[in-house]
Amino acid sequence: MGENATGRRNFLKYVATAVVCGVVAGVGGYFSGAAAVPPPKTVTTTVTTAAAAGAPKTVTTTATVTETVAKTVTTTVPGVTKPQGEPWIVGWLGGYGLDFPAGSRRGLELAIEEINEAGGVLGRPLKMVTVDTKQDVEEGVKAYDFLAETAKADIILSGAVDDVSNVFVARVPEYRIPTIETWTTSATAIGKVAEDYDSYKPYFLPTTNDFHFAHAMGLFLKEVFMDKMGYTKCVLLYEDTSFGHNVADWFKEAIAPSAGVEVVDEVVYDIECMDFSPHFARCKASGADFIHLIASVRVLPIATQYVELKVSLPIEGCIVAAQFDEWWEDTGGRGWGFVHMHYPPTSYGKLDEWSKRTLEKYRAKYGNSRPRNIYCAGWQAYYMMHFAARAAERAGGFSRPKPGQPVDESLLDAFIEEMENSVLVSGYLEDRRPCWKFCFQKPGEKDPYIGGEWPHCARYDPTGVDGLCEVYHEWFPDGKNYCIWPERYALKEFVPPSEFMK
Repeated sequence: MGENATGRRNFLKYVATAVVCGVVAGVGGYFSGAAAVPPPKTVTTTVTTAAAAGAPKTVTTTATVTETVAKTVTTTVPGVTKPQGEPWIVGWLGGYGLDFPAGSRRGLELAIEEINEAGGVLGRPLKMVTVDTKQDVEEGVKAYDFLAETAKADIILSGAVDDVSNVFVARVPEYRIPTIETWTTSATAIGKVAEDYDSYKPYFLPTTNDFHFAHAMGLFLKEVFMDKMGYTKCVLLYEDTSFGHNVADWFKEAIAPSAGVEVVDEVVYDIECMDFSPHFARCKASGADFIHLIASVRVLPIATQYVELKVSLPIEGCIVAAQFDEWWEDTGGRGWGFVHMHYPPTSYGKLDEWSKRTLEKYRAKYGNSRPRNIYCAGWQAYYMMHFAARAAERAGGFSRPKPGQPVDESLLDAFIEEMENSVLVSGYLEDRRPCWKFCFQKPGEKDPYIGGEWPHCARYDPTGVDGLCEVYHEWFPDGKNYCIWPERYALKEFVPPSEFMK
C-alpha cells in the first residue's frame, strides 16, 4: 500500500466502524444500554505477557487476563459421529459488554455449536476461549499474547476495534496463528499482508476495507441521491473533532467529486451541543438537497432533534448505532429518516435460506439481551468460522499438528492455501445469484475498484454477486430498519423524510 493510501487511512480510519472513543465509551448514549450485554461466564488467570506491541520479549509485565470457555456442544445428530478427543482451540478477543463485540462473539458461538453438532473438524470438537480487550490497545496485545502463548489457540478470530487490531497485528509474524477479523475494516492492518506477505500471510480481513467503503458511498450518492432523486447539493454537518474534520476533508476531496455532488456549506458543532436547532436551520438555509452527517459521539441528541424539529432535508452517513434494533428504543421512537451504511451481511434485506435460519436461531437464543439481532460483525464471525472449518478439513488442520504443539509451517501453509482458494456462498436470491459470497483476494491480484493489491482482504463487488458489497439502510416511522441499496437486497426504496411528515 502506497504512501497516499496510508495517509488517507488517517481520514477513513473509522468511516467503517464510525469511531474509537465515541463507540467505545458510548458518550452521550451513543451505545445507550450497551452495558446490558451480559458478559460470558469467566475465570481469571494471571499470565506474564509482553509490555506492548513490538517490545522485546525479555521486557515483561504481569497482567490479569479474563478467559472464557464456551460450552462444547454434544447434541446428537442422526448419522453424525460425536466429535472426540482434545478440542481445537478457537480464540476470540474483543471488548465485553458492548454491542459490536458481543454480536461478534455470539456469531462465533453459534457457528461453533453447529460445527460440533455436525461432528467437529476432522473428528475433533471446537472449544472457544475468549479474552476481554476492554477496548484498550495494550489490553488487546495482552489478550492476543494470552491466546497464543497460554491458551495455545489453533486459530484466532477478532472482534476488536481498529486501534486494537492495528497494534496486535504486529504479533502475527511471531506467533504464526491464523487470525481472522470480524469487526475492523482497517486498511492499515490488512495492508501489511501486501507489504510483507510471508510474515503476515496468516492474517485475514473477510470484510471490505475502508477504501471499498468510500467507493460504495460515492456509488450510492450518485445512483440514488443524484441520478434518482436529483440531489446535487450537500451540506456537511460534522462534529468539531479530528475525526470530524478529517472525514469531512476526505468527503470533499474524494467521495463528493466521484458522485458529482457539490458541497455548498459546512456546519461544525461542538460535541457538547444540546441544541441543534441553529445548526439544522443553517443546513436548511444552505440550499442543500441533503445532509451528510459525520458524528462519532452523542448521536442520539442529533437524531431525536432531527425528527422533533421536522427537518425536511434527507440525512445520511455512517451511523453505526443505527444498525441495531435498539436504535429505535435508544432514540425514543424518533430515529426514523436516518440513512446509514455498513459492510455486509445484513439482517434487514433479502436473505437466502441459510441466512434466514441463522437469523431465527440467533433471535431465539439471544433475543432477550443486546444486541437482539445479528448484525454485520456477528454474521462475519459466524460465516468465517464455517469457512475456516471447511478449509481446515481439507488442509488437515489449522496450524498446530496436535494440541499445544508449536505451529507447523507446512500445515499453516496448507490451511492458508485453502483459505485463499475457497469460496463460500451462503445461498441464492430470487435472481439466482449469490446472496453472500465470501472469498479473499489473492497475492498478485489487482483490485479493480480501489486499485492496488489487497491479499487476504474480502473480494469486493458493488453488486454483491462476485464478492461482498456495502449495504445502505433507512429507518422508517414503523420502527423498522430496511435495506434500500443495492437494489437486489432492498426491501424498500429510499423515501425522503418529508414524505414521512405528511
